[in-house]
Amino acid sequence: MSDPGLKGETKFFFEPKTIDILLAMMMTLGSEISALSEKLDTVIDLLEAGGADVEGFTPSPAQQARRDAARKVLIETLLAPFQHEADALARQKE
Repeated sequence: MSDPGLKGETKFFFEPKTIDILLAMMMTLGSEISALSEKLDTVIDLLEAGGADVEGFTPSPAQQARRDAARKVLIETLLAPFQHEADALARQKE
């Protein structure tokens, strides 16, 4: 798994440091939710102004595949702090 959001040495502020990792995940998720909520609100307003049935939409297989890929990237981003820590522990054991 890639390490998209972490650069350099991670600084920890809480004990145990897993709390920092969970906080990083929550902040990443909160940021994603905020950005997506704003975009979604705009899109819904635009579609409903044109008479679109937003709730009745069913994605095509290609659209669903794109959504699945985006979900995978989000999950990898959220889990990056844990993966980073697991990789560091594995390097220590070598």
